[in-house]
Amino acid sequence: MSVTKCLWCGRAFTPRTTGGKAQRFCRPACRRAFHAAGRRWVAEALASGTLTIPDLRNASSTTRTLGGMRKILPGTPPTYRSPRAPF
Repeated sequence: MSVTKCLWCGRAFTPRTTGGKAQRFCRPACRRAFHAAGRRWVAEALASGTLTIPDLRNASSTTRTLGGMRKILPGTPPTYRSPRAPF
């Protein structure tokens, strides 16, 4: 069995072997925190003007990459880490 680190909290875990997409988070709470942070980041970028609705519409339709983004926009909000997230 392979061990990997959770994308959100960094905790080591053994991914499921029952199929489906590759498991990237150790538990559902980490997956939800990741998605909530992404939504906050987009909302803040829209509010500050560093991201526009047309940017979102014209971005890559794939959910695994930001291939449609050519560069990190100036004024990009910093990475958010929940104070409740484990180590």
